Amino acid sequence: MLYQLGCAVILLERSKPVFLLLKHNLSFAEIKIYNIDAKEYLKKLDDINIDKKNYPDVIYFDPIFPEKSKTALSRKSAILLRKTVGDDVDAAEVFELALKKAKKRVVVKRPLHAKNINLLKPDIVYAGKAVRFDVYLTFA
Repeated sequence: MLYQLGCAVILLERSKPVFLLLKHNLSFAEIKIYNIDAKEYLKKLDDINIDKKNYPDVIYFDPIFPEKSKTALSRKSAILLRKTVGDDVDAAEVFELALKKAKKRVVVKRPLHAKNINLLKPDIVYAGKAVRFDVYLTFA
């Protein structure tokens, strides 16, 4: 959607199988896609872009949702995705790095009733029926 709005998009995916699916399905779009861990990429921004003015304006962070505590099973596709990519054990670290590297804001996709990452209160929340988008304003 951001690409369709004319935004320059860089997509990072650490899981090789998911990266290959995304690369194939987004081959028509002018989206840069890298098979790299977001934490490593954000750490390397200082090496890549010596001047902070070249940092991204917005970082959209979509960590895998935490396991549900309810007994009902998730949809088969969600179960398969979790088995493929595993848990997002470093989400808090990636989030902290994103806050330091984004020039304007960090947007985090979360389940509707999940706790905030690092318990940090977002500046803006856009809530839907099942998910919400927490927006943290930054001034890097």
